[in-house]
Amino acid sequence: MVEKQVVVQLKSGLQARQAALFVQEANRFNSDVYLEKDDKKVNAKSIMGIMSLAISKGTSVKISADGRDEQEAVDSLAAQIEKESVKKSTAQAVDFYLNTNRKRTGMISSRSF
Repeated sequence: MVEKQVVVQLKSGLQARQAALFVQEANRFNSDVYLEKDDKKVNAKSIMGIMSLAISKGTSVKISADGRDEQEAVDSLAAQIEKESVKKSTAQAVDFYLNTNRKRTGMISSRSF
């Protein structure tokens, strides 16, 4: 098992779009990946788990992984939340994905008003 303590530098923390990007990145790995804040530990591949932590900028979290690609998983996820923003192209891809799912499920985005 590999663990790393990091401080979240993303402007809006791990909320909405950044949480979706984090989960998307975590799902690239075969290892079991977890994110821990205070005493609460959640599966990093679960959007609901990540959102339940309510992680804001400046929050210290622990990323841990166990499996074949554990080191790569921890390093990649730590790098993602230690920067101040995500790439615009990646963010646009997530927006497209979220909007497509909203249309399919009948959910309406607040951006459509």
